[in-house]
Parts: sequence; structure tokens; C-alpha cells
Amino acid sequence: MLVWPEQGVGEQIMFASVLAEARARVGAMALTLDRKLQPLFRRAFPDCKLITTREAEGGGGYDYQLPMGDLLNLFRQDSDDFLRQRRPYLQCDALRRDQLRRAIAPAGERVIGLSWFSRNEEFGPQKTLSPELLAPLLSLPGIRFVDLQYGNTDQARAEIRRRCGVELYRSPAIDPWNDLDGLAALTDACDTVVTISTAVAHLAGALGKPVLLMLPHSQGRYWYWQTTREDSLWYPDMRLFRQQKANDWPGVITRVRAALAGEEPGLPRH
Repeated sequence: MLVWPEQGVGEQIMFASVLAEARARVGAMALTLDRKLQPLFRRAFPDCKLITTREAEGGGGYDYQLPMGDLLNLFRQDSDDFLRQRRPYLQCDALRRDQLRRAIAPAGERVIGLSWFSRNEEFGPQKTLSPELLAPLLSLPGIRFVDLQYGNTDQARAEIRRRCGVELYRSPAIDPWNDLDGLAALTDACDTVVTISTAVAHLAGALGKPVLLMLPHSQGRYWYWQTTREDSLWYPDMRLFRQQKANDWPGVITRVRAALAGEEPGLPRH
């Protein structure tokens, strides 16, 4: 069976939650997906053949082919199906993770990964937080905050430094846009990840990290985050914090801060 990629990198990570079940039902499986994901998927699904789109188009010998998202029709009929199979399914490079952890927190500090803006042309502005809005989080004591954000964050980190007196750690060894295997190691080096809805949320969730996910009120809150649950059907240690009204990021930040400070119940487990 040939499985094609569908939608963006984050969605490809999300749909991969059903690959192991699908692979167990077929004689052989070939995956064509974004090149940036191939090191991660090769580690997670060693019995699948990873190929480029050109190889898939020029090859043959497949009995069946389908987009990755269509596997949900076969293996996820209701919420109970999701909950029964909800577990981590990606693994990072453990050696690289441990090296990064030592560089980030040599004194054993608590480490929180942070991603706060999106360049999505349609919904990016609705999902993005300003450095000013992040200030209440960054004022929490005893925490080393890590920049998991793709793109150039020099200006935002300088603003955070000026406003909060906090140095947001940016790994010089990782390019979060092109090196997703490195980003996975950096993410796994964190104790908890606080993020908006980007590929970072899916990556951290698939690695099994505790994730506090910040969501807008309407536009930009995608279908797969549901509307009423505070946990995620996809990822075992993710908690959802939605705006209660449009643009109410301060309310979301207040609740996330309380969760990080231990003033709210922990992440749900089912």
C-alpha cells in the first residue's frame, strides 16, 4: 500500500498516529511525505519504506494507495477509538536530546518550551501572541524558557529581554524550520511545552510531552482540536486552553500561568 502525504507538516504528524495500525494490516507499506519528516518517521516506523513523491509517481507495483488522512475512516470511527489508541508514537534522537538538555539547564532548572506565532496566511494573525502578552508566563520564577519557534525571533527575544528581564534560550544548533529531527530533540529536552496551534503542538504531542495548547476563539481553531474537550483526542498529555471570547489572549495566558504554577489540576489522563 502507498500512503500519500496530506495537508501540512503538523497534520502529517497527526495522521501518523494511525500508521502503525494500518501497517499491521498490509503486507508492505510505502510512505511519501515531507523530506523534513523522514528522519523522525524512519525511527518511528522502521518497517515502512520512505520514498520521495517523484519515486512514488514514477514507480509502480502498489495494490492500493490513499491519502494519509483517509486512514481515519478505517481506524477512528468514534472518540473511543481515539482514546484507546492515544499514546506517544514518535521518538527523538536521545543522544542529541540529552546534549541539548545539558546546554539549556546545566543547573537542573525546570525547562518550558515556547512557540507563540504563526505565519499562516489565512489564520496566522488569529493564532499569534505578542511578546507583551507572554510576559505573565515569563515572570514565573525558577524556569528556563526555550524558543521552539520557527523563523527569525531575534526581535521578539530582544523585546522579551527588555520587558521581562528573561533570556529566552535559542539553540544555535537547531533550525526549527528545516531540521525537524533536531526540533524534536529540543522539544523532548523540555519538561513541558506551551504553544499555539502549529507543527510544534503536533510534534510535542506525538513525542508524549505535556503540552499546554493555546487556541483562538473561532478562526484558526482547527477541527481536530474539537470544541468542548479540555484534553486532545490525538495526544495523551495535551491540555487545551481556548479563548472564551475573540482576542482574549490575556484570559488564556492567566490560565496557562496557573497551570504551570501548579494552581490548577494537572494534565488529564484517560
